[in-house]
Amino acid sequence: MENWLGFLSCAEIIVAVAVMIMIAKERNLIQFERWLKMKYGNKKTVVDGIKFDSKLEANRYRELKLLEKAGVIKSLELQPKFRLIPTFRKNGKTYRGITYIADFAYYDENERYIVEDAKGYKTKEYQIKRKLFEYTFPDYTLTEVTE
Repeated sequence: MENWLGFLSCAEIIVAVAVMIMIAKERNLIQFERWLKMKYGNKKTVVDGIKFDSKLEANRYRELKLLEKAGVIKSLELQPKFRLIPTFRKNGKTYRGITYIADFAYYDENERYIVEDAKGYKTKEYQIKRKLFEYTFPDYTLTEVTE
């Protein structure tokens, strides 16, 4: 094969392009990981063998366990699911239901059902699901823990 621009063979060009593609992919991955850390700032944390999505959520779990042990709250649940919109069919098409998964739920000393979410950042999806939750479950109290 002829030299490309007089100094590289086709094989060398192919290798050079492949290396450039690998470097670009690696840089994009690193940039994406940095972006995620900057956006949410979460660090996975394990407490009592349970993996939490953030230190905030893990710390809140510790607090709730102490409150439960002291009898202030009862029936602590982790990752409770709430059906906001059921699966349905329309014009031959099936639409998947929408579920909200909170971080915690429990009964307080007044027998109110409290649902908690540890939030460092409120995504658009969360904001919409919160409104649907408030509409669908008017008797439940949804609380956001930010510290």
